[in-house]
Amino acid sequence: MSITIDWNTIEPTHEAWSEVLERLLDAAREVAGQPPNRRSAVIDALSAFIVYSPSRLSGQLDAIARRTADELFGAAAEDLLRSLDERRATLESLRSGLGEVTRSR
Repeated sequence: MSITIDWNTIEPTHEAWSEVLERLLDAAREVAGQPPNRRSAVIDALSAFIVYSPSRLSGQLDAIARRTADELFGAAAEDLLRSLDERRATLESLRSGLGEVTRSR
C-alpha cells in the first residue's frame, strides 16, 4: 500500500489533521492482517504524521498515531518471530534428515 500525503499543504487546523489521521487509521485497518512489508508503509506514514503535525495541535493526535504505529510494528515483529520459528523447525527437520542420510552410508 502506497500512501502519499503532501504534509506541507495540510491546513494547520485540528480538523484538517484529524482527517489525515482518520485516513491513516483506515489504512492501518486495511493492512492490519497483511504481511509486514505492506504494514511498513503505513507505519512510515504514521511516523511522518507525528513529525509534520503542528505541535500546538498534535498532542492527542500524535499519541493515537504512535500507538497505532507501535501496534502495527508489534504485529510485524510477531509475524517475524513466527516465521523464524517455522524456519528453525524446517532447519531441524533438514538436520534430522541429514543425520539419517549420514548414518545410512
